[in-house]
Amino acid sequence: MLKYKQLCFLVILFTTYLQKNYDTSYIIKIHLYMERKLIVLLVAFIALMATFVEVTAQNTENVKNIVSSDLTKLQEDELDLQKMFDKVRTTANEQERFDANSAFIPALVKVLKTPNSFYYPFDSLKSVSILYAPDNSFRIFTWMVVKQKRTYKYYGAIQHNSAELALMPLTDKSARQSSPDTKVFDHNNWYGCIYYDIHQYEHNDSTHYLLFGWDGYNTKSDKKIGEVMHFTDEGKKAVFGAPVFDILTLEERETTHRIILEFKEGSQVNLNYDPKLQMIIYDFLAPEDEETAKTTGSDFAYIPDGTYQGLEFKEGMWSAIPKVFNYSLDSAPVYTKEKNKSKGKKKKSKKKREKKRP
Repeated sequence: MLKYKQLCFLVILFTTYLQKNYDTSYIIKIHLYMERKLIVLLVAFIALMATFVEVTAQNTENVKNIVSSDLTKLQEDELDLQKMFDKVRTTANEQERFDANSAFIPALVKVLKTPNSFYYPFDSLKSVSILYAPDNSFRIFTWMVVKQKRTYKYYGAIQHNSAELALMPLTDKSARQSSPDTKVFDHNNWYGCIYYDIHQYEHNDSTHYLLFGWDGYNTKSDKKIGEVMHFTDEGKKAVFGAPVFDILTLEERETTHRIILEFKEGSQVNLNYDPKLQMIIYDFLAPEDEETAKTTGSDFAYIPDGTYQGLEFKEGMWSAIPKVFNYSLDSAPVYTKEKNKSKGKKKKSKKKREKKRP
């Protein structure tokens, strides 16, 4: 921030010098432009700090529920867990990574048996996603282990907010699943991913949760996933997926059990719930290369076309809004994976793409 302000100051000095020989109105335009850019950065910085303060305050309030002796123990255990998980992330040998993960899981379970561990945020476990349900009834852990050829095995668990530890492991069976957009899964047969956001809603006197996740899939493409989860058997079973998404594709309109966006590796794709619009918003994907798109299994050639789709909740369904214009998300929460350093994306002409959209 400081460097940018210094740059603005230097530009202003330079443009002031140029006033001796150049049109003053042009110089004024440069001043105004730089001031506007600085204001935008200041607003973004303030919003970021507000979010940080809110999250920090929530974590502080939660920790108050833990007695001093247990809090000290959890802090010590967290450091041990962090060291263990670093081996899961950084060990070069695949088998050793899985061995480290096999040691990490029981260690985590043991720590979670500490009274009121539900309220402890485990902020140091940076590569483990931990999401709290909006109603604070549970939280969900998800993480991954890198396999050969840069594919992934996912792990997770749901911890209920209860006096005694109530933990539900999530078993990744995604490698065995075909057509996951048409199926219902449970915690023993989970379509693995890293969850990055959660939204709660009510329907027919039942609570449902929208989960949004990322899957590194393979070396050519990634996936973003949106699905509905609810509990049955008095919270003992988690059910993932339901035929509630009415979506549009390049070819047709269809009802699916979950949203699965597969796209070219390195593309920045948004998929999340927007509380202001009260809709699920996601990038519309189209082929980057028309010839490649004609081949089977060419989803790796799809990229955002610069427009957005919306899904609005109506009568139990998340119904498609054909086009969401004049709206752009800054960025969706994205689980940053080590294999992807590029964040750029190519954009196609809207006019060309809109002709092919339903």
